[in-house]
Amino acid sequence: VRHSWAHHSHSLACMRIILAALLACKMSALAPLEVRLRPALREDVDALYALEAASYPADEAASRDALAYRQREAGDFFRVVTVDGDDCAGFVCGTRCATFEEESMAKHD
Repeated sequence: VRHSWAHHSHSLACMRIILAALLACKMSALAPLEVRLRPALREDVDALYALEAASYPADEAASRDALAYRQREAGDFFRVVTVDGDDCAGFVCGTRCATFEEESMAKHD
């Protein structure tokens, strides 16, 4: 009985070590991320288009020219999302308009 208890005790100790290591890994994965918004720059357009094309079906994705237009004409409302310093993790493209309708999304007042 003593041998099996010692073996059981050793197994519990190993399990505790493994559990502690797993928790440490999980906690580091849950560490706070540094997410920032910055203005979209002209040189970001190609990377933003790649994200757009990968995220939407071809008939719904904005064209590269449309993103360049938005960056140029509505730059105050076009932001790039960075995570932990990596450029272009995503983007937010707003529209400035008097009334919000599907047609107004193509223009910037």
